[in-house]
Amino acid sequence: MTDAFVSRLSGGLAATLVADMSANAPSVPPSLSPAGVYSGLSFSCTNAGPDPTINANRSIVVSAGTVSGVSCTPGVPVASLPSSSSINCSYTFAAPGSPGGGNTSQPGVVFTVTASADNDSNAANNTASSGARPIPLVDALNDSATFPANTGQTFNLATNDQVGTGAPPAGATYSLQSTTCAGASVSASGVATFTVPASGRCTITYQLCYISGCDTAPLTVAVAAEPVPTLDQWGLLLLTLALGGTGVLLLRRLWA
Repeated sequence: MTDAFVSRLSGGLAATLVADMSANAPSVPPSLSPAGVYSGLSFSCTNAGPDPTINANRSIVVSAGTVSGVSCTPGVPVASLPSSSSINCSYTFAAPGSPGGGNTSQPGVVFTVTASADNDSNAANNTASSGARPIPLVDALNDSATFPANTGQTFNLATNDQVGTGAPPAGATYSLQSTTCAGASVSASGVATFTVPASGRCTITYQLCYISGCDTAPLTVAVAAEPVPTLDQWGLLLLTLALGGTGVLLLRRLWA
């Protein structure tokens, strides 16, 4: 009997109390590293009233990666959230992908917050996202090049890298992390300079960063195989004459 009474009472309150739970855009990193972990992020949902909510709640979802450690004040669901009050939450986000030169299939991530309440009167403001564009993921990709041995060379690393769905934008920076190539350096704009080894190969590991996202990748430099020497037209003619002369001398010796 008590449960039935509480149920009828709650139903009556929901019918008479009018609230408006709205979702607010979450705080997110401006850019992402593959497999990067970002803590201390936050989001909130607010009751615009005019009455207290009944069973106010919230959620956050992402288009890629993982959300964890969601903690809210007050704890949810909130039985009664007064007008002009908010549910304030913190969370941790782990980005998709793996660092180190592989291609991450997701170029960016969209974060979406949802607010709800049993007596919510306006569904139009129940969701809020991180923006019109996905938060871009910084993706440095493996490079390889072949050059003649013992030569000084340059290579533009930026031609193969991505930030979001496009090339690294203005503000993206490069740096040298480690190398086995002689005389190696990497400019801030992504041009690698180095000396090709006498044989085999060498490696330049670099880092690409854009705001809060970074990734590393290697450039592998190999020595080009030396071409097999060939005879030009005059060389072939001289070789033919030399062989012909040798043949004449052999015939003379046979008939001598």
